[in-house]
Amino acid sequence: MSEFSESFHLLTGDRTEAEALVRQSGLSGWTLPPSSGGWTPMVIDRDFTGEPDDRLVQANTGVLVLYVCAEDHGCELTVWSGAETIGHYRAEWTEEVEVEDHLDPAAVQAAVGDRAEIDAEALKAGLSVAAIESSLDPADGVRRAAAALGLGPVDWLSAAYLRHDATERDAAYVG
Repeated sequence: MSEFSESFHLLTGDRTEAEALVRQSGLSGWTLPPSSGGWTPMVIDRDFTGEPDDRLVQANTGVLVLYVCAEDHGCELTVWSGAETIGHYRAEWTEEVEVEDHLDPAAVQAAVGDRAEIDAEALKAGLSVAAIESSLDPADGVRRAAAALGLGPVDWLSAAYLRHDATERDAAYVG
């Protein structure tokens, strides 16, 4: 079974701020405990799309990341400050490796300031074509990139999974 993960991460150690963002957007979903890196995961209650939700992005006033991993197909990371896109990365490996990289670690670090520590070198290395092509699991690179951002656990994190194991993950439903 392939992994299909799709989660948003708000730069805050206060879970109630993430809950407020979900409510302000008019959406429903789950929030999870903040990571040690200072990001609070949110999963919107929807079918897997791999795309941002404009309502959530427009309601955002902080720094927000969308992490997407379709294990056998590709991955994506998008970073916003408020509703402005700071960076975007997308890779597909269904047939040949194709990468669209508009994610500058320095711009991400500038957006987060001193609220989170970004490992810029590990972020870039995880998103490189070499990381994708040299691994038995091409999704390992984006997982390393998520770790470099300090997002916390991202594996098997989507609405489809939380509908069955929200209690095990200490996920709180909002909406």
